[in-house]
Amino acid sequence: MNRLIFYLLLLSVVGCAQVQPDNPDNPDKEQPEPEVDYGFHDEYYYTYGQKETLTPCSDEYVIAFSSNSKDQVIDYIESCGFAYILDYPIEYKSALNVEHDIPNYMQSYMLIWLKGKADNVKLIPNVFFSDIVYRHPHESDEYRILTTNRLVVTFDENATDENLALAMDYAVKFKIEPVYSVKNNIWFACTDESAGNAIEIANWFCENGFPNSQPEFFEPNAWD
Repeated sequence: MNRLIFYLLLLSVVGCAQVQPDNPDNPDKEQPEPEVDYGFHDEYYYTYGQKETLTPCSDEYVIAFSSNSKDQVIDYIESCGFAYILDYPIEYKSALNVEHDIPNYMQSYMLIWLKGKADNVKLIPNVFFSDIVYRHPHESDEYRILTTNRLVVTFDENATDENLALAMDYAVKFKIEPVYSVKNNIWFACTDESAGNAIEIANWFCENGFPNSQPEFFEPNAWD
C-alpha cells in the first residue's frame, strides 16, 4: 500500500485544502505524544475485539472533495476516462455536539470510488484525500463494502471529559478532523495531511486505550 506515515505526506493534490496547525488557539498547551515506536498498519481492523483481515485492491481508489467542487471533480474524472466503482458520489454533512470549528471544506463533502492509476488519481483537482480501496473479507463483487476516509471512536458509558479531551488531542496530533458526533460516538475524517488512513489510525486508537474504534465502511447495497 502507498501508506501515509506520520511525518511524510504521501500525496500532494492540486487545490488541496490544508488542515490547521497543531492547537493554534493555545500553542503552549502540552500535547500527548503518540507512541514513538508505533508502526501504523492496515492489514486488518478491529471489530468487537476481533481482527478482520483487509486486502488492498490494485488500482481502486477512494477520493474526498468539498461538495462545492463536485462539478469540477466529476468533469475531470469523466474526461480522463476513469471507471467508477460506484456510479454516484455519497455526501457527508458534518455536525458535532462537541466544541470544534469544522473546516469549511469539510462542512459538506463527497466521496467517489473509482478505478485508475495512482499517478493519475493524484492529478484530480480539488481533492483533499485519496487512498487505495481495501477488500473487506465479507464482501463480494456483487456486494461491495467500501473503505472511506472516516473512523469512529466510541466511548463507553463511564467515559469522562478527560477521555474525550485526550481523543481530541490525539486528533490534533494525527491531523484528523472531528466531523460528526452522536451520543458517545465521534467520527473523524482523514485528509492527505493525516498521519495515516482511517484503518491505520483506527487501529492506533484501538491499541492505545480506545478499544471501541474502527474505520467506517460504506455498503452501497444496504441503501438500495
